[in-house]
Amino acid sequence: MSSSRRHLWPTLFSLCGVLLAVGQRGCASDRIARHPFTPPPARTDAGHARICPLVVATEEVHAPGLVGGGSGSVSPVNAFLVEARGVLFLVDAGLLPEERAPALAQPTMGVFTFDRHPRSALVSQLAEAGIRPEDVSFILLTHTHGDHAGELEDLPDVPVVVSPEEAAWLGGLGEGRVDLFTWRTVAGWEALAPRLRVLRWAEEPVGPLPRSADLFGDGTVLVLPTPGHTPGSLSVLLRTQAGRTLLLGDAALGGRAVRENLPKGPLGRLLDQDPDEATVTLGQLHVLSQGAPDWVVWGGHDLDVLPHRHRFVSCARALRGP
Repeated sequence: MSSSRRHLWPTLFSLCGVLLAVGQRGCASDRIARHPFTPPPARTDAGHARICPLVVATEEVHAPGLVGGGSGSVSPVNAFLVEARGVLFLVDAGLLPEERAPALAQPTMGVFTFDRHPRSALVSQLAEAGIRPEDVSFILLTHTHGDHAGELEDLPDVPVVVSPEEAAWLGGLGEGRVDLFTWRTVAGWEALAPRLRVLRWAEEPVGPLPRSADLFGDGTVLVLPTPGHTPGSLSVLLRTQAGRTLLLGDAALGGRAVRENLPKGPLGRLLDQDPDEATVTLGQLHVLSQGAPDWVVWGGHDLDVLPHRHRFVSCARALRGP
């Protein structure tokens, strides 16, 4: 069998798996507990956020043209450790370990083949930097897919912050079925529910985005609603000493896609819960970025993060301090 045909079959199986998952969108329910998020006590002195990107895995995309958005054939799976106002927190929580990935999620590996190593896991990299789970104040999820919320069980007792729209969506997952996007069942999310905390949006626009949440009340950490990829997807805008850094999650595949307003390809759109809403969000982010050419813009699978993959431990040790 030719190499092209060997790649074709996994891709077809992947598309079937994703199509099955599309049937799991909807189903209104309210089974995920909603505890409001209250930011932990922070230092009162004005300051800047500090960021340490980490790469928890790489993924090979066997059909990059289907994903679109300027993606390459190999891209990282990113998360970020942030210190702001004396508070240490994570933006996203890594890739679901292979041994916990459900069988129904495996067909997606035909298009996205993950290359991971135990030492690259988020908790392993934190431990190497001397950071314990209890040192992390909270985990802010850009969205709840299995490659962004995968290691939550390995960070026990750490509060997990989501948008109210994302919490409502989790409560609507199909009863008893593994969701092919989050790789968990409703029961799996219910088990995590005591740790879930829900943001409160304020009607404070940021550029074309109509709402925001200012975590510490001074603009150091702004959370922005960027729906479409999931109903409650969010992005995080950080004020750093060098300027602003925008963390996109999967609202776009990377900073280049935002700067150039590059749409996702057919598979990329299929992976969006609401492709039309995702397109609107991308347009809003593009407009926002046009007024801020000096911003650093990083996506959840942004190739520009790859050069940082071997610098995380030294960065995190310096961020943590003595």
